[in-house]
Amino acid sequence: MNGYSQSIQLSQAESKGCWIVMEVLCFLALLFLLTLLCMHSHFAVTNWTTWESTKRAKIWYLKSHRGERSPFDLGAVRNVREVFCHANYPVEWTIIDLDTSAKELENHPEELSMCI
Repeated sequence: MNGYSQSIQLSQAESKGCWIVMEVLCFLALLFLLTLLCMHSHFAVTNWTTWESTKRAKIWYLKSHRGERSPFDLGAVRNVREVFCHANYPVEWTIIDLDTSAKELENHPEELSMCI
């Protein structure tokens, strides 16, 4: 026999220890994924983005809004429909005039610092 075809035999205690470690790792991964699912489900229902939730105090259009609800909240059903069924209605795109946008950014310097 050459050294490459040798199999490793684990004792019953070592094998059980490996299974316990694997179960703990799987549990932690599942816990992380469920937490992530719950958090993003909450964002979808309330019409918040992750950025709006974490940087709320720095976003100029949210500074004046003091409520717990998003200013874009349409209600739970319409929010979920907007997130998951957005292809069912036309999307309107706005073309921004760069000269006008630059002048508007001068009025909101904090927004300019977020773009950099």
